[in-house]
Amino acid sequence: MPAIPMARLLCAFWTEVMAAAEGGANAIRSVIAIKGRAAKLGERSLGHINPGAAPALMMIFAMSMTLATGHEGAPER
Repeated sequence: MPAIPMARLLCAFWTEVMAAAEGGANAIRSVIAIKGRAAKLGERSLGHINPGAAPALMMIFAMSMTLATGHEGAPER
């Protein structure tokens, strides 16, 4: 396969990954915490993003941006 179509496929892949991650992080807002530290909040946890989902979303976003921009800032080999 030529490099250009593969790059388009990679870009489409990361677009889908970001959409899924954002959807998952937003979907967790409608769940009441019953385990862990947030279980103490009960109903008050409703409407808040899961503390683990926020950094996971940030890491996925950073990975997708790094790979989409061609590894800018990566150390030279």
